[in-house]
Amino acid sequence: MDGSPPAHFIPPMVLPLMLDPLDNSIPSRFSPNTSIDTIISEMLVEQLNRTITYENYFASCTP
Repeated sequence: MDGSPPAHFIPPMVLPLMLDPLDNSIPSRFSPNTSIDTIISEMLVEQLNRTITYENYFASCTP
């Protein structure tokens, strides 16, 4: 091999990624121009609801 790519080598290509919202009528905290990187880094969470119930936790964890 002389260091050149094989004859069947296809150089990588970056294609544009166009995504539509699932339901445009549902409000989102992310603007339509928010990057996918930002949305993923925020773990796709629209709203975090914390409800702590120790009774339910212990009831589900008891053997």
